[in-house]
Amino acid sequence: MSPAVAGSQCVTIGEYISTVVLKELCAVQMLTHKAEGSAIGMFDSTPLLQLFDQIGAGLAHDILEVASGWVPAASEVTPETLLPDLDQFPIVTQDVESLTVQQRKLLSESVELLLECFNEPGAAGDYCCEPPLLPRLSMSSIVAQIADVLEHLTYLRPRAPGPQLYEADIDLSTWERVCDPEQAAVRQSTKAELVDELQQCRQRIFQLEKDLAKQAIAMETEAACAKREHERTAARLMEVNQ
Repeated sequence: MSPAVAGSQCVTIGEYISTVVLKELCAVQMLTHKAEGSAIGMFDSTPLLQLFDQIGAGLAHDILEVASGWVPAASEVTPETLLPDLDQFPIVTQDVESLTVQQRKLLSESVELLLECFNEPGAAGDYCCEPPLLPRLSMSSIVAQIADVLEHLTYLRPRAPGPQLYEADIDLSTWERVCDPEQAAVRQSTKAELVDELQQCRQRIFQLEKDLAKQAIAMETEAACAKREHERTAARLMEVNQ
């Protein structure tokens, strides 16, 4: 998968990630040429394009895999998933789930550690690019743009219908998507969602077992009290008869 050509739009998440990294690599090399007194127009991006023809798809997959450890929405997509509209936001913004500071911190550290391979000696192979190919500022720019995509994916994650009943505003599109039985039938669950659902079911079963045990104890206590009361009543009747 080659990165999207300049001037065209990225269609998939994989193309977007590859293009973002390629853009930063090209920007670093252009600034390096400028600092050395060379004309920016003399910069030849062909070597980097050839490099990304080889590593673009794998790099996008690796970044999504790393991000999935901290951002659940990343585990629900692949590099072939269509890119969300980054200029669109939920109609109802109240209580919309987004990335936390902790998630952004962990995402930044993980992705930067992965991109550090570009700064190793010989990272560019025979493509005539001098390290470091990605300084810290460029890495931060890449992480920020990837985090923006993941945050939009988090916006679009289906929400359970129950909690929305207690909100002042309801996102009708989300409600219809969650409650529509036909869409529910075709909607596929990820492994993480299945594990989470299984854990919730186990917790529910455990709670029901506790409630059942409490009810059994209460019934036994009530039966014992009724038996004692019956025995006392029978004893009084016996005394009266005597």
